Amino acid sequence: MWQFLPNLLVYLGALGVLVTLFGLGPAVRTHDQNSELHRIGVRTTAEVVSVRKEHHHSRHSSWDEWIPTTQQTVDGRTSRTELERYSSKDEDAFHRGQRFAVLVDPGDLDSVVPASDADRDRAVRQLHLSVGVAIGSVVFLGVGIPAVVLRRRYDPTLQRRREKAARLEARSRAAREKARLH
Repeated sequence: MWQFLPNLLVYLGALGVLVTLFGLGPAVRTHDQNSELHRIGVRTTAEVVSVRKEHHHSRHSSWDEWIPTTQQTVDGRTSRTELERYSSKDEDAFHRGQRFAVLVDPGDLDSVVPASDADRDRAVRQLHLSVGVAIGSVVFLGVGIPAVVLRRRYDPTLQRRREKAARLEARSRAAREKARLH
């Protein structure tokens, strides 16, 4: 059982690296956008003009996500923005005509985030989770890879196999040399 632990650590570390590659970037962008708009954004009211249903499926499950498109007005200019980063698995979370507070970048009306503290906390939690997975990956790989290398170097079974392979190669080389001389 213990002989598989180093490999398991390496596999978990590699899986964590994949999750980090696809999750950390969007989490950082969402957090940065949310923080920036809480600092410089203009607070206004947005109205949900449409809700798009997106179906996802994996090997073991499937789920639906609802992504709102909002319309908001800042300084007399109206824009529509799909809030994909703030989608919900709850079908009733958004409905056409729903109004809620948002923060809009006055220089880029397409940069919109919900103004609620709950959505800000959600962005922070996503970032913390992604960073935690990245740190866990480094730890698993940092322990697993040296353990696999040491086990391969000092495992008696592997040493016997290497010695047997070396003996077979020596016999084969001797036979080739003998055949070449005769």
